[in-house]
Amino acid sequence: MQGRVRVGVAASGRTSLDFGFRMLPMDRDLDHARGVRTIVHVDPTTLEPKPWSDEFRAAMADGLGPAAAVPVMS
Repeated sequence: MQGRVRVGVAASGRTSLDFGFRMLPMDRDLDHARGVRTIVHVDPTTLEPKPWSDEFRAAMADGLGPAAAVPVMS
């Protein structure tokens, strides 16, 4: 069976990003599975959350919105 996987930035925070995932059949927009993965930007010295740079946040914000929207499980 073939299928499609869609991945997109679902949310962007000061120190984290949420990526949404959807698995769909080739012929329909019907979710077979969906999920979310959160990553945190960590300072390598202190191992504490570290804010993303303004440039990185701007680049990630370009990926947000209706065209790139990936539903996130609540």
